Amino acid sequence: GLGARRAAMSRNAAKKAEGDALMKKGKKAITTSMFRWNPDHLSAVGWFEEAIKAYRIAAAKDEMIEALEAAAASQIVLGSLVTAAGHYEQAAREVLTLRADDSNARAAHYYKLAGDLNHEAGEVMTGAQHYMKGAELLEKMGNADAAREQVMLACAIFEDADKEYAGMDTMRKALNYLIKNRNYTESLEVLRRMERVGGKDGLNQPNILHKAAVARILVNLALGDPVAADRALMDGLRIDGFAKTPMCAAGEDLLIAFKNRDEEAFAEVQARTSWNHLDSSMGRLARLLTVNGDPGAHRGG
Repeated sequence: GLGARRAAMSRNAAKKAEGDALMKKGKKAITTSMFRWNPDHLSAVGWFEEAIKAYRIAAAKDEMIEALEAAAASQIVLGSLVTAAGHYEQAAREVLTLRADDSNARAAHYYKLAGDLNHEAGEVMTGAQHYMKGAELLEKMGNADAAREQVMLACAIFEDADKEYAGMDTMRKALNYLIKNRNYTESLEVLRRMERVGGKDGLNQPNILHKAAVARILVNLALGDPVAADRALMDGLRIDGFAKTPMCAAGEDLLIAFKNRDEEAFAEVQARTSWNHLDSSMGRLARLLTVNGDPGAHRGG
């Protein structure tokens, strides 16, 4: 009843006041003065972390987000990048629960910070996830350029850490995103990465390489470039087993119909079930093409 609600409110108010006092202590620890020459980030982090807990109990979201930011900033100074990234990720999740007009933009910013820190710390899987989450939010906001940038960062992170083999799943997601948004030039960049990784010794992933070869044919046709599509087919034929796949036959026949501007043959190839072996965005692309490419293509940049 009313009494219980009042008690909860006064308990929350007390916890919020406790959080405020802890934040004050944390800020004081990193403020330099005539008597304190060096900021004490180690003590500050302790106070900020306690403040986060108090604000959580008080359900004081805005204050909690501020405390998470403060803790992250001090953790960075102390060199605890992964912990700081965790704070930014938490801040992103909290911001989204506020459902404010700027929630998506703020959360995307925090995910980017978390991704950058994990990237620097060599935590590539987590970093890539943060970049992809940020990209999703940016896409929702209609900020396609920034989203595309984050998606490309998610792919590059593995190369920087020399752990590209771990990034195949991220690259596939990135490729789906880029194809869906008709960013074909970037799609080719991701496909080149996938081919490079899939072709490395010991990784032998013919399935990935076969799909990437067909995808390269499709993307180049979308860009209206049959010469590059031809080259993609030739590269594909060097891959073990590719020539025998229905995907290869479909890619080759589509290319021939494209070159001959034969709309009837082109439509026949598009109707084949071979495209179902590809990721859904690629299958869609195969059926969306015309003998003039994809009129809605973003020609990169």
